[in-house]
Formats: sequence, structure tokens, C-alpha cells
Amino acid sequence: MQRTIPRESLAWLAGIIDGEGTIGCYFYHDRNKQSPRYGIWIVNTDQRIINQVQNLFRSIGAEKVFVGEKHYKKGLGKKRSWYVQVNRKSDVKIILESITKYLISKQEQANLILKFFTDYPNLLLRRGNRSGKKNDNFAIYDKLIKDIKMAKQKIGEPVETKR
Repeated sequence: MQRTIPRESLAWLAGIIDGEGTIGCYFYHDRNKQSPRYGIWIVNTDQRIINQVQNLFRSIGAEKVFVGEKHYKKGLGKKRSWYVQVNRKSDVKIILESITKYLISKQEQANLILKFFTDYPNLLLRRGNRSGKKNDNFAIYDKLIKDIKMAKQKIGEPVETKR
């Protein structure tokens, strides 16, 4: 259930996403299948920030919000971290619609995804025929992913995070 959220809270959330988060789309690979995943991800060493983000996501109207502890390989400088993520298309959409005007560095990425949702509201990724030939929808998703990567490069954000 969506309720009115103070704009200061939405601006705070946008600031956290700008500074600590990722907005994107990628192909998820699972047993020779590819499917697109949209998402908003935040990782932080302060669990209170993650809890506040989770509460705001739910207050905005997101139904599936995932929270957990991030497990890095052991080594020097690896602090205990937590993550919060939203991957459902409807949840990503409602959050981005609420915060995009407050985003600074990731506003272009948010606008690309929102435009994609508007332009292709019911686009499905069909696997093609038994020969494995991909349909044209792969090209449409691939273009979105490339556009988001270009937007990330413009602001100096790493396209791929290696941890």
C-alpha cells in the first residue's frame, strides 16, 4: 500500500542510492536460460541505513524487498556489510517514480529504465525456437543494458563491480 512519504525522506533515499547504490538491468543466467533483471541495490556497512532504506521501500509500495548480510571473501579491509535490493519490475518502477526527481548522478539511469517500462510495458523475453535462435526482444533488452552502462561511464561509476 502506497502512502504519502515526506519529500525529505525521498530525497534522503535518492542520496543514499546516488552514493551507495546501483540502478540497473542485466541478464540473469540460470541453467542456459537468460532473463532480464531490473534492480535497485544498496550495500552499506551500517545496518541502520539498510533498515531505513528497507522501511522506505516498503512505505513507497514495494512488495518484495530483500535484505541480507553481504559475505565477502576473507581478507584485510573486508568490513561486515549488509544489502537491500528490489528486483521486481513493479517495485523498481514505483520506487523510481518516487525518487527520480531527487537523484543527481543516477538520474539518467533511472530515466532510461522508466522510459523502457513505458515504451515496452508487456515485453517478454521468449526463448525462441528449439534451435536456440533468440528473438528480437533480446536486442531490445541488450540496448537498455548498453545504454545504462554508458550512463554509468559518463559519471565515472564502475560498470562492473569486482569484490
